[in-house]
Parts: sequence; structure tokens; C-alpha cells
Amino acid sequence: MVTTKELNYELRVQKSNLKILITSFEKINATLEQIKDFSGLSRLYSFLERLQDAITSTQETIKFIKDYISKSVKPDANKTELKEMSKMYTELIRSSTHLFNQFILEYINSSTYDLEEVKYAQEEVVDTATEQEKEPVTEQINADIETAKDIVNNGIAQAAIIEEENEKQEKDNPYCEYEDNVLLISEKQCKFVLPYSIKELNSILNIDNSYATIQDIIEERYTIPISFYKNPFVSRFKETYNLMKYKEQAPLTRCLKVAIEVSKIRNLNPAIITACNNYEQLNQFLNYLQKNETDKFEGFNIKYEASPAL
Repeated sequence: MVTTKELNYELRVQKSNLKILITSFEKINATLEQIKDFSGLSRLYSFLERLQDAITSTQETIKFIKDYISKSVKPDANKTELKEMSKMYTELIRSSTHLFNQFILEYINSSTYDLEEVKYAQEEVVDTATEQEKEPVTEQINADIETAKDIVNNGIAQAAIIEEENEKQEKDNPYCEYEDNVLLISEKQCKFVLPYSIKELNSILNIDNSYATIQDIIEERYTIPISFYKNPFVSRFKETYNLMKYKEQAPLTRCLKVAIEVSKIRNLNPAIITACNNYEQLNQFLNYLQKNETDKFEGFNIKYEASPAL
């Protein structure tokens, strides 16, 4: 039989381990976007899954020890039940400690992520992504350069006239160019525009005097540059994790589990995750995506703008 003193000591150890695991994840999460080496993704999957297993095991062990202590201090404690719990306790501690040590060892020895020095922020790394994972950045940049050249060739005066006409059109009918509940994925403009409602935009414009036009609101609150999702895997992981943590307020292990699963879906644009209001909406889209029936998704409309052919 395990004594109460031993149980309390082990409870403190397990709580300390859990704190270390959570702190480790926070450090990993803070540096994920700086990882550019796609060749190490399989190791990163394993790394995160090992962390998830360690956190889950430690949490279960803590819960079990608390229950064990609660039952062992009762005057009418069932000795047979406590004997069985003693056996389970030994196995739980062994398993939990093994998973914790395994993760910490990999964390310390990992050269792929270099979490302390963040080497990917300081050196050029060759992008070895598959064609499916590569973002069409080169085409977008070339398109922007050509567009800029056209504006210059047409003359500053002509550009000013066009801008003036556009402002007048927006003033006469401020809603003519805007669409309710649409996610814009624009390679042409190198940006994403998250879904919004005209009613919501009008409300913000009436309340917040810092915005002069509806377009100002869209640019600041709803527009994301395409470079924000420069690493598709990392972006899918982080956006799903944030959705589960902040919108669903799910526990850490659930956030990790779902984020790891969704990050592996190569044909899922990260901006779609950002646009989802909750996990149910994301799950609905994923179900349609699996069946190649995304046109049936009703959470919001998705509008694509391809880069112009060169």
C-alpha cells in the first residue's frame, strides 16, 4: 500500500511535470512560425504528438492520485479497492514518468527546431516543400511589379483621377463593392479578406470615428496578407489551436489533438480555419472537403482570385 505522504509527494512531482510540459508547449508555439524547413515536418508531427501524450498522461495521473488520497483517508476505506488502486498507481506513475522523460529528452536534444536559439530566424533555409504546399509567392510578386509598372506608365495624374472616381462611387453607394459573408482568397492581390457583414461594417463606421470609410475597416480588421500563412503546416496548426483555445475554450490536450489532426490536411487553406466561427463550422467544412463538395458549405462563401497568367 502507498502511504499518504508518498502520494502527496508524487502529486507535487506530477504537477511540476505538467507545468514544465505546458511551458515547453508555449515556447514551441511561440517559435513555430519561424520554422521554414519543410523536410522536418514528420519529426515535428511526432514531437507534438509526444507532447500531447505526455500532457494527457500527466493530467490523468494527477486526477488519479487526488482520487486515491481522497479514498485512502476515509475511516471506512475499502481495503480491496485501495489495493487495486495501489497496483494502478504504480503503473500510472511508470507510464507518466516515461512519457515525460521521453519528451524532455527529445526536447533537449532536438536540433531540428532549435527552440532556444531559433536558428530559422537568422539564416536562409532552402524551401523543400512539395508543389502542393508551396505558396504562389513568386507569381504574386511578379504580378504586383507589373501592376505597379502599369500605374507608373499611365501617369500619376491618371492614377489620381481613377482614385477620385472610386472614392466618389463609394460615397454615393458605400456598399456596392462589398459582399456579405465572403472569404476572399486573392493570389492576384496577395491577400485574404475574412468574412464580414455590411450591417457590422456600418455599425463600426458609425461608432468608431477613427475610420473614414468602410474600406478602412476592412483593410485593418479583416484583411490578412498572404505572407501571414507562409508555412502552410504551421499556419494550419496555429489557426486551429487558436480556434480551439479562444473560440471554443477547449482544454489544452483537446486543442493540441485537433490542431495536429487539422495541420496534416494538405489541401486545406489556413485562411478557411481563421474564417470559421467555431469548431462545428470548421468540422462541417472538413466533411465537405473530404467529399470534394465544398460548394455545399453554407458557413460562408469562398471567392478565389487567381494570379494573372504571365
